[in-house]
Amino acid sequence: MSAGAESRFYPPRAKDDPWWGRALASLGRAAVFPWELLGSAFERAWELHDARARSRRRTAEDAPADAALVLDPWLAMALSGAPGLGHWFVRRPGPRPWALAAGYAALAFVTLLFPPAGLQQACFLALFGFHQWVLLDSHGRCLDSLSLPRPRGLALFYRGAAAATLLSLLYAAAGVLLRGLGGPVLVDRDELAPVVRRGDRLWIVPRRSYERGALVYSRVRGGLERVVALPGEEVSVEAGRIFVDGRALPEAQYPISRRLLQSSRLDGALLVVPAGAYLVLFPARHAYLYKNELLGRFIIGQRELAGEATRRYWPRPERL
Repeated sequence: MSAGAESRFYPPRAKDDPWWGRALASLGRAAVFPWELLGSAFERAWELHDARARSRRRTAEDAPADAALVLDPWLAMALSGAPGLGHWFVRRPGPRPWALAAGYAALAFVTLLFPPAGLQQACFLALFGFHQWVLLDSHGRCLDSLSLPRPRGLALFYRGAAAATLLSLLYAAAGVLLRGLGGPVLVDRDELAPVVRRGDRLWIVPRRSYERGALVYSRVRGGLERVVALPGEEVSVEAGRIFVDGRALPEAQYPISRRLLQSSRLDGALLVVPAGAYLVLFPARHAYLYKNELLGRFIIGQRELAGEATRRYWPRPERL
């Protein structure tokens, strides 16, 4: 049979298609899949509504033992990204969805706002592990409702990996979206008393720029302090006093920790703050440096500042 005759009876092979045709086909399949999943979810939701309506119309003798809709186990796992939601779509959910949602909310509250000192990462891992268990539990209970066996061995490992991957994506997206809202910081020393004391919990909000006197936090430098000078300003120190562009800095804008100024090691220092940086006298030890070389160690780049402390939320809640 000739090549022309063969082409009339057999479809062209995939490798004979142009590359752009295969790319468009792949994009088409990727675009259709979410809509198919959404359509399936709406269809199942309508079946749930219809089943419940019919069960209410039937008499007690004719009503089935359980008319609740049971979702696909994988869809229930995805819905459990909001803890407790996937558990509503199993037979006889009872109070379990509410208990899981309340338990996760309490654990997240402690992890975010009141983690024990030095155990922040352990608290986050506990929150992540509990959330992963909720996903797997909703998946397993849907299988039970469908009278299907629960996975074991390697199959269970694959489902655990799928749950961990889903949660990692959800937490990463939440971190990016909520980054502008800031985060908590625990004060672990008394060098900044009486403004803030050991044990105070502060809320830090990132800024595009900072004003003089703002109480800023740096994870790199490991502390809190006030901004002394802004980009482009000339700073000098004489007899323990700070001058910015030739004018004495008001007392209200002085660094909270004044131990370094009182040591006279900065007397006679003079420098200009470069663009994109600030002068912040974070508590530090540089016993071998003096004057300009010492003052230059407190030039802080914008990226090194995690944010500004806007309020103390525990104890004695107040705006700073």
